[in-house]
Amino acid sequence: MQLKTDSGDIQISFSEALRFTVEQLGEVADFRKGQGKQLELKGTLALGVVAIASGHLSYRAMARFGKLRERELAPLLELPRAPSYSTLRRVLQGIDPEALRETLQRTSQKLLLGKNHQVVSVDAKTMRGCMSADGQAVQVVAVTEQTTGVELAAALCPAEGAELATGRQLLSTVFSQHERVAAGTGDALYADRHLARKPVGQGRDYVVKVKKTVPGCSMT
Repeated sequence: MQLKTDSGDIQISFSEALRFTVEQLGEVADFRKGQGKQLELKGTLALGVVAIASGHLSYRAMARFGKLRERELAPLLELPRAPSYSTLRRVLQGIDPEALRETLQRTSQKLLLGKNHQVVSVDAKTMRGCMSADGQAVQVVAVTEQTTGVELAAALCPAEGAELATGRQLLSTVFSQHERVAAGTGDALYADRHLARKPVGQGRDYVVKVKKTVPGCSMT
């Protein structure tokens, strides 16, 4: 992978990025005891992260992905073998999701330490193959640094039609916590004066694409 910084491009191989992620995931507390710790938690979690990023969203799909890529991934994950379906299921259901989220967020921030002029975008994606307890499609809103693709924040939409409110909160958090973010952007849904007022007041840019039909907007 390649991270662009103000002082030039930083080349980071997939193996280096994965080893770094495994190291950071070592901060997540292990809830397992005794025989349940046959495989390191950090490596098992890292496999789950890579599998999900590759589009393998069910526990069985993650396990198949791990087995298929075992030869390449196991040494990078510091695991003797790929975790089974039951191990992945037990770990991902038992782990503290907030602790995992915070650790991954810190990992993303550390990857961007050398980039001073960050541009973030907010967008929502429907997670293919994922359903909520009430049978609804799962939608995730994420704020991503555009030039590197590094995700800075993400959250589930709590209900249908809640994308804007969720995106507003995420952007506000990113603008507050990341001094190096110089600009934010989104699609027409985020053409919101209240949302733009704070970053613009801080000397940042806020750019959105709007339709000609949006009241009070002029095309320049």
